[in-house]
Amino acid sequence: MFTNIMDNTPKPMHIWRKRAYVLTIAFFCVLTSLVCLGGVAEAVDLTIVVSGNGDVTGTGGIDCPDTNCGPVNIGVGANVSLSAVADPGYHFVRWTGDTSGIADVTDPNASFIMGVLDKTITANFAQDYTLAIDNNHTVTEGGTATFRVTVTPAVVAGDVVTVDVRTYNSSAIGGSDFNAIPIHTETFNPGDSFRDFNIVTIDDAVVEAQERFWFDCLNASSNTTNGPGLFYRTCYINDNDTATVSIAATTQGNEAGPVD
Repeated sequence: MFTNIMDNTPKPMHIWRKRAYVLTIAFFCVLTSLVCLGGVAEAVDLTIVVSGNGDVTGTGGIDCPDTNCGPVNIGVGANVSLSAVADPGYHFVRWTGDTSGIADVTDPNASFIMGVLDKTITANFAQDYTLAIDNNHTVTEGGTATFRVTVTPAVVAGDVVTVDVRTYNSSAIGGSDFNAIPIHTETFNPGDSFRDFNIVTIDDAVVEAQERFWFDCLNASSNTTNGPGLFYRTCYINDNDTATVSIAATTQGNEAGPVD
């Protein structure tokens, strides 16, 4: 039989504590729509969804090799650990879904305290990207060389690709023969598949042989097949100046006129 908890007659302190506990548990069960055993939720379900190519292992015998798994019954308040490992040629992107309690959703090793509701978490994997520079270019002095850097496939949601770019002197010198690009990091965001770099060559009045410089990419992010190594293309600059020859009139000995 339940005690009339609204009875206002004086009661010992332990009676008031018991009534407060009963009210708290009742309110908790209504809010969460849980079936409570003796007023306390004992366990809830954890489901893991695998998107892409990779495996997830973790607490409670979780083992999801390239497939969804669960639900796994996890005790409320339990410390849950998950580890996502990508298949060769793929990389882990992030955790999505009910990620409450996970400090960093981009960390493949995640931990959290199991709450009072069923939970579904998705481990997202993506194919490794490949960066490439389109072609070598040949321009005439004063022209523009456009190097296109492509990323294949296009960057997926929640992911980024980074790479350092620069121009590098050869026989053509930055600032004198072309507008140099100092080394800096370019970031490809979700949906990006290419970026163009326009390099203007400088038209001077000097007669010179064909010159060249390099457009470099290096230090690509770890989610690419390129790695930290250097890959590049060449720009050749053709001169547009013409040499002129002038013959000055001269005299020989005491002759008064020009010599034929």
